[in-house]
Amino acid sequence: MNLILFGFKSSGKTYIGKKLAQKLQWDFIDTDDEIEKLYEKKFNEKRTFKKIFKEEGEIFFRALEKEAVQNIKPKNSTIIAVGGGTILDIENQKTLKNLGVLVYLQVDEATLKKRLLENKPLYFAEKDFDLAFKEMIKERSPVYEKIADITVDTSNKNEEEILQELIRIVYGKQ
Repeated sequence: MNLILFGFKSSGKTYIGKKLAQKLQWDFIDTDDEIEKLYEKKFNEKRTFKKIFKEEGEIFFRALEKEAVQNIKPKNSTIIAVGGGTILDIENQKTLKNLGVLVYLQVDEATLKKRLLENKPLYFAEKDFDLAFKEMIKERSPVYEKIADITVDTSNKNEEEILQELIRIVYGKQ
């Protein structure tokens, strides 16, 4: 079994994913890291995923992201954290669904907005934050809810509670 963690930026995919992998003694893959590795391999230059997005643009980034997702070949017992926009692509959805159980780390809008205001992602660059936030919620929430095999509401839960809920999912005790 593999778990694919997805959700909005700042929902805890990478942080919780690493902690969960450590607790379970599983492997951990982050698609942002895979994008960086692929970029370096293709262009012989190191760049962060944020810099790739900012300097090359979203279309280039999404194409690289799709290739990185298709290249993921996890062995069993792997936690995979994917970027917030990764799951919006139909091909990525199919690829990831074939790799494991899709777990949506859901966070309430107020908490999400607060987190995003503290660390604005490039998605919001040069846009009215409130308008862009509402658009993002409207665009992504239905897709996230539809594609999820399991939804874990992280609202008002501490790290340990979230980890315990995910461990119960792994061992089939939902």
